[in-house]
Amino acid sequence: MIIYAVGMGISIAATAMVSRRVGEKNFEEAGSITLQLIVTGVVLALLMGGVATYFGADTLALMGATPAIIATGTTYAQITFAGNIAIIMLFLINGAFRSAGQPHLAMCALWLSNGANNILDPLLIFGIGSIEGLEGAAWATTTG
Repeated sequence: MIIYAVGMGISIAATAMVSRRVGEKNFEEAGSITLQLIVTGVVLALLMGGVATYFGADTLALMGATPAIIATGTTYAQITFAGNIAIIMLFLINGAFRSAGQPHLAMCALWLSNGANNILDPLLIFGIGSIEGLEGAAWATTTG
């Protein structure tokens, strides 16, 4: 939840700052702000993802998971925590697209993401190679 909240917060910042610059017809500054927000998002995602991945099992334990759930869910948690950069970038880039007057690009990105997730989930949950089950769900969601 914290990682998603940070992603949404950065997305809101992108929307506000970029839309103001686009409204002023200052497209160069809008691009500069977008780049700065992308760099900020990547840095925050790597920091949060690294810490959360390292403490994946501890995070599940803090939420009250039983030892059996921790054993089963740690890999899922670590994959999704490590892949949080995709979520942060999806929020951020969609906010920038919408604020720049290109909402159709944001919508297409979400269609592509959800479509990939819908295709990959059953494939990876039921197994391709050594990836299956909960680990497959994590990879499908992160990839999508």
